[in-house]
Amino acid sequence: MLDHAREAVEMVRGRKRTDLDHDRLLNLALVRLLEIIGEAANRVPEDERSRIPEIPWPQIISLRNRLIHGYDDVEKDPSLTLAIVSGADQLDIAHDLGIPDSRIVVIPNNADALSTIAAGRADAYAATELTVARLADKSEAVEAATPFADPVVKGKSVRSYGAFAFRPEDKDLLAAFNRKLAAFQKTPDYVRILSHYGLSRHSIDAARAADTAELCAPD
Repeated sequence: MLDHAREAVEMVRGRKRTDLDHDRLLNLALVRLLEIIGEAANRVPEDERSRIPEIPWPQIISLRNRLIHGYDDVEKDPSLTLAIVSGADQLDIAHDLGIPDSRIVVIPNNADALSTIAAGRADAYAATELTVARLADKSEAVEAATPFADPVVKGKSVRSYGAFAFRPEDKDLLAAFNRKLAAFQKTPDYVRILSHYGLSRHSIDAARAADTAELCAPD
Protein backbone atom coordinates (compact mmCIF):
# COMPACT_ATOMS: atom_id res chain seq x y z
CA MET A 1 0.00 0.00 0.00
CA LEU A 2 2.78 2.42 0.93
CA ASP A 3 4.83 1.53 -2.17
CA HIS A 4 1.89 2.22 -4.46
CA ALA A 5 1.16 5.50 -2.68
CA ARG A 6 4.77 6.60 -3.19
CA GLU A 7 4.57 5.57 -6.84
CA ALA A 8 1.43 7.69 -7.29
CA VAL A 9 3.12 10.70 -5.69
CA GLU A 10 6.15 10.36 -7.94
CA MET A 11 3.93 9.93 -11.00
CA VAL A 12 2.24 13.32 -10.50
CA ARG A 13 5.31 15.21 -9.26
CA GLY A 14 5.72 18.32 -11.38
CA ARG A 15 2.44 17.65 -13.18
CA LYS A 16 -0.63 19.87 -13.42
CA ARG A 17 -4.27 18.91 -12.96
CA THR A 18 -4.89 19.53 -16.66
CA ASP A 19 -2.31 16.85 -17.54
CA LEU A 20 -4.85 14.22 -16.47
CA ASP A 21 -7.24 15.49 -19.15
CA HIS A 22 -4.70 15.28 -21.95
CA ASP A 23 -2.48 12.33 -20.97
CA ARG A 24 -4.64 9.21 -21.07
CA LEU A 25 -1.82 6.88 -20.00
CA LEU A 26 -1.11 9.04 -16.95
CA ASN A 27 -4.82 9.13 -16.11
CA LEU A 28 -5.25 5.36 -16.41
CA ALA A 29 -2.08 4.59 -14.45
CA LEU A 30 -2.96 6.97 -11.62
CA VAL A 31 -6.52 5.68 -11.38
CA ARG A 32 -5.23 2.11 -11.20
CA LEU A 33 -2.80 2.98 -8.41
CA LEU A 34 -5.59 4.66 -6.44
CA GLU A 35 -7.77 1.58 -6.91
CA ILE A 36 -4.98 -0.65 -5.58
CA ILE A 37 -4.38 1.64 -2.59
CA GLY A 38 -8.09 1.74 -1.79
CA GLU A 39 -8.44 -2.00 -2.11
CA ALA A 40 -5.44 -2.55 0.18
CA ALA A 41 -6.90 -0.13 2.75
CA ASN A 42 -10.24 -1.91 2.60
CA ARG A 43 -8.54 -5.21 3.42
CA VAL A 44 -6.88 -3.87 6.58
CA PRO A 45 -8.82 -5.23 9.59
CA GLU A 46 -10.83 -2.67 11.55
CA ASP A 47 -8.84 -3.19 14.75
CA GLU A 48 -5.57 -2.51 12.95
CA ARG A 49 -6.99 0.65 11.36
CA SER A 50 -7.95 1.95 14.80
CA ARG A 51 -4.32 1.68 15.91
CA ILE A 52 -3.29 4.26 13.29
CA PRO A 53 -6.07 6.88 13.51
CA GLU A 54 -3.96 9.53 11.77
CA ILE A 55 -4.47 7.68 8.48
CA PRO A 56 -7.80 8.74 6.90
CA TRP A 57 -8.98 5.18 6.21
CA PRO A 58 -12.59 6.00 5.22
CA GLN A 59 -11.47 8.65 2.75
CA ILE A 60 -8.88 6.33 1.16
CA ILE A 61 -11.43 3.55 0.75
CA SER A 62 -14.19 5.86 -0.49
CA LEU A 63 -11.81 7.44 -3.02
CA ARG A 64 -11.43 4.05 -4.63
CA ASN A 65 -15.19 3.67 -4.77
CA ARG A 66 -15.55 7.10 -6.38
CA LEU A 67 -13.67 5.72 -9.37
CA ILE A 68 -16.63 3.43 -10.11
CA HIS A 69 -18.95 5.11 -12.60
CA GLY A 70 -20.89 2.22 -14.07
CA TYR A 71 -21.47 -1.51 -14.27
CA ASP A 72 -18.58 -1.82 -16.74
CA ASP A 73 -16.11 -0.59 -14.12
CA VAL A 74 -17.25 -3.38 -11.80
CA GLU A 75 -17.19 -6.01 -14.54
CA LYS A 76 -13.63 -5.13 -15.62
CA ASP A 77 -12.16 -5.23 -12.10
CA PRO A 78 -12.36 -8.67 -10.46
CA SER A 79 -11.63 -7.16 -7.06
CA LEU A 80 -14.87 -5.12 -7.04
CA THR A 81 -18.21 -6.26 -5.63
CA LEU A 82 -21.68 -4.88 -6.32
CA ALA A 83 -24.63 -4.75 -3.90
CA ILE A 84 -28.13 -5.19 -5.35
CA VAL A 85 -31.52 -5.60 -3.68
CA SER A 86 -32.96 -9.09 -4.01
CA GLY A 87 -35.32 -9.33 -6.98
CA ALA A 88 -34.32 -5.98 -8.51
CA ASP A 89 -33.83 -5.75 -12.27
CA GLN A 90 -30.30 -4.47 -11.65
CA LEU A 91 -29.44 -8.10 -10.93
CA ASP A 92 -30.42 -9.07 -14.49
CA ILE A 93 -28.37 -6.19 -15.86
CA ALA A 94 -25.32 -7.27 -13.88
CA HIS A 95 -25.66 -10.85 -15.09
CA ASP A 96 -26.11 -9.73 -18.71
CA LEU A 97 -22.87 -7.75 -18.44
CA GLY A 98 -20.97 -10.76 -17.14
CA ILE A 99 -20.67 -9.89 -13.45
CA PRO A 100 -20.69 -13.25 -11.64
CA ASP A 101 -22.76 -14.03 -8.55
CA SER A 102 -19.52 -14.37 -6.59
CA ARG A 103 -19.06 -10.60 -6.90
CA ILE A 104 -22.68 -9.64 -6.26
CA VAL A 105 -23.82 -8.98 -2.70
CA VAL A 106 -27.59 -9.45 -2.51
CA ILE A 107 -29.22 -7.36 0.21
CA PRO A 108 -32.86 -7.59 1.41
CA ASN A 109 -33.81 -3.91 1.02
CA ASN A 110 -32.56 -0.44 0.09
CA ALA A 111 -32.07 0.56 3.72
CA ASP A 112 -29.25 -1.99 4.03
CA ALA A 113 -27.29 -0.37 1.19
CA LEU A 114 -25.71 2.32 3.39
CA SER A 115 -24.28 -0.07 5.96
CA THR A 116 -23.21 -2.53 3.25
CA ILE A 117 -21.12 0.10 1.44
CA ALA A 118 -19.88 1.93 4.54
CA ALA A 119 -18.71 -1.31 6.15
CA GLY A 120 -16.89 -2.40 2.99
CA ARG A 121 -19.02 -5.50 2.37
CA ALA A 122 -19.54 -4.20 -1.18
CA ASP A 123 -17.78 -1.55 -3.24
CA ALA A 124 -20.83 -0.14 -5.01
CA TYR A 125 -24.61 -0.30 -4.94
CA ALA A 126 -26.86 -0.46 -8.00
CA ALA A 127 -30.37 0.99 -7.86
CA THR A 128 -32.51 3.64 -9.53
CA GLU A 129 -31.11 7.16 -9.57
CA LEU A 130 -33.76 8.46 -7.19
CA THR A 131 -33.05 5.69 -4.68
CA VAL A 132 -29.30 6.29 -4.83
CA ALA A 133 -29.71 10.05 -4.51
CA ARG A 134 -31.93 9.77 -1.44
CA LEU A 135 -29.62 7.25 0.26
CA ALA A 136 -26.49 9.32 -0.48
CA ASP A 137 -28.25 12.34 1.02
CA LYS A 138 -28.60 10.49 4.32
CA SER A 139 -24.94 9.66 4.87
CA GLU A 140 -21.56 11.28 4.24
CA ALA A 141 -20.03 7.79 4.08
CA VAL A 142 -21.40 7.22 0.58
CA GLU A 143 -22.08 9.29 -2.51
CA ALA A 144 -23.73 8.89 -5.89
CA ALA A 145 -21.41 8.11 -8.80
CA THR A 146 -21.22 11.11 -11.11
CA PRO A 147 -21.12 10.92 -14.00
CA PHE A 148 -22.85 7.56 -14.24
CA ALA A 149 -22.65 5.55 -17.46
CA ASP A 150 -25.84 3.72 -18.43
CA PRO A 151 -25.09 0.03 -19.04
CA VAL A 152 -25.19 -1.28 -22.60
CA VAL A 153 -26.74 -4.73 -22.98
CA LYS A 154 -26.81 -6.44 -26.38
CA GLY A 155 -25.86 -3.17 -28.03
CA LYS A 156 -28.67 -1.21 -26.37
CA SER A 157 -28.43 1.31 -23.54
CA VAL A 158 -30.66 0.20 -20.67
CA ARG A 159 -31.91 1.77 -17.44
CA SER A 160 -34.43 1.04 -14.71
CA TYR A 161 -37.79 2.82 -14.65
CA GLY A 162 -40.38 3.12 -11.92
CA ALA A 163 -44.03 2.69 -12.86
CA PHE A 164 -47.61 2.73 -11.58
CA ALA A 165 -49.67 -0.48 -11.65
CA PHE A 166 -53.42 -0.86 -12.09
CA ARG A 167 -55.78 -3.81 -11.97
CA PRO A 168 -56.64 -5.24 -15.42
CA GLU A 169 -60.29 -4.25 -15.01
CA ASP A 170 -59.42 -0.57 -14.34
CA LYS A 171 -58.78 0.31 -17.97
CA ASP A 172 -60.70 3.60 -17.84
CA LEU A 173 -58.81 4.73 -14.75
CA LEU A 174 -55.51 3.75 -16.38
CA ALA A 175 -56.31 5.72 -19.52
CA ALA A 176 -57.31 8.80 -17.51
CA PHE A 177 -54.19 8.54 -15.36
CA ASN A 178 -51.94 8.25 -18.41
CA ARG A 179 -53.50 11.35 -19.97
CA LYS A 180 -52.96 13.39 -16.82
CA LEU A 181 -49.41 12.11 -16.40
CA ALA A 182 -48.50 12.87 -20.02
CA ALA A 183 -49.80 16.42 -19.59
CA PHE A 184 -47.98 16.88 -16.28
CA GLN A 185 -44.68 15.69 -17.78
CA LYS A 186 -44.72 18.72 -20.07
CA THR A 187 -44.88 21.21 -17.20
CA PRO A 188 -42.02 22.96 -15.34
CA ASP A 189 -43.36 21.52 -12.08
CA TYR A 190 -42.57 18.00 -13.32
CA VAL A 191 -38.91 18.93 -13.78
CA ARG A 192 -38.78 20.92 -10.53
CA ILE A 193 -40.19 18.12 -8.38
CA LEU A 194 -38.00 15.36 -9.82
CA SER A 195 -34.90 17.56 -9.67
CA HIS A 196 -35.64 18.32 -6.02
CA TYR A 197 -35.50 14.62 -5.20
CA GLY A 198 -32.21 14.05 -7.01
CA LEU A 199 -33.12 13.04 -10.55
CA SER A 200 -30.77 14.43 -13.21
CA ARG A 201 -32.02 16.29 -16.26
CA HIS A 202 -30.77 13.41 -18.41
CA SER A 203 -32.98 10.98 -16.49
CA ILE A 204 -35.94 13.36 -16.56
CA ASP A 205 -35.69 13.60 -20.34
CA ALA A 206 -35.39 9.81 -20.57
CA ALA A 207 -38.53 9.39 -18.44
CA ARG A 208 -40.42 11.81 -20.66
CA ALA A 209 -39.40 9.85 -23.76
CA ALA A 210 -40.05 6.40 -22.27
CA ASP A 211 -42.76 4.35 -23.97
CA THR A 212 -44.71 1.80 -21.93
CA ALA A 213 -45.21 -0.61 -24.84
CA GLU A 214 -41.51 -0.54 -25.69
CA LEU A 215 -40.38 -0.97 -22.07
CA CYS A 216 -42.75 -3.91 -21.52
CA ALA A 217 -42.03 -5.63 -24.83
CA PRO A 218 -40.27 -9.02 -24.56
CA ASP A 219 -36.57 -9.09 -25.42
